[in-house]
Amino acid sequence: MDETILSMLKEEHQQINALMCKIERTRASDLKHETFEELKEILLTHMEGEEKTLYAKLRTDVYDEGAAEIANNADYEHQEIKDLLKMVEEQETGSEDWNELFADLKESVMSHVQYEETQLFSEVKEDFSRDEQISIGTQFEEAKNHASFH
Repeated sequence: MDETILSMLKEEHQQINALMCKIERTRASDLKHETFEELKEILLTHMEGEEKTLYAKLRTDVYDEGAAEIANNADYEHQEIKDLLKMVEEQETGSEDWNELFADLKESVMSHVQYEETQLFSEVKEDFSRDEQISIGTQFEEAKNHASFH
């Protein structure tokens, strides 16, 4: 059975949350750093995939100001997350500053996930058929495979 964009996003959100929890539980700096690098790659490809597919479609295929506003808000949150990723990366893994910035990052990511899974998911269900959601999911996977940061 083909996956919709919403089921793909929900699955990745769960994976991202699990990695963030693993980072919080990990004491060894090298393992914490390695897991953070994995999280960063998943977050960056995930966000780029959303921006190039779902958010773009909400702006171009839906004739509704609310859909564009949701996409714009999500883009803004993505930029905040990207900025925090850079700030965390600039700190020594496991230091007090690193831990504080990572807590800020986690809070921003979880807030964004909550926003997506309520506002954005509702808009997608309203505006796109199941077949369209499957098609967007396929495009999302393609966009992630060609993410520019690789």
